[in-house]
Amino acid sequence: MDVKQITEAVAKALIPEISKLGSRMDRMEGRMEEISSRLTDINGRMLGLEEQMIYINQRLDDTNNRIDKFREELTQRMDKDRAELTQRIDGVREELTQRIDGVGAELNSLRKDLIHRIDKTNDQIGRLYEVIVRREEHKGLDRRVFGLEKEVREIKEKMAA
Repeated sequence: MDVKQITEAVAKALIPEISKLGSRMDRMEGRMEEISSRLTDINGRMLGLEEQMIYINQRLDDTNNRIDKFREELTQRMDKDRAELTQRIDGVREELTQRIDGVGAELNSLRKDLIHRIDKTNDQIGRLYEVIVRREEHKGLDRRVFGLEKEVREIKEKMAA
């Protein structure tokens, strides 16, 4: 057999194998096209998701800015309210201090008046005591005088008899 015949025989033997490889290649190309199509879909979806993420990030930034602005306004209002409350508390404290001072002055005045009245009452009680003691002394003297007068009468009666 010459080289030509050997080549033809080998080629005839390889043709079914080559044709199988070709059909496999065709199927592989179909799968590659499917994979490429799927990758294209996935890329499209990824772009859509990326756009959504950009939109969400913008909304988050807007929301954060609004929260920061609200926090700042709230802080300012709280500071203003705190200052106003401090002023009101100071005013009430000052008013209470004045009232307490006024009540203290009234109490001092009442205390002085009570001390004066107590001193007056003590003086009156002292004078009343003196009067009572004098009355007792007077009664004692009256009894002695009465007793002496009785003795004098008895003595006179004895002398006259």
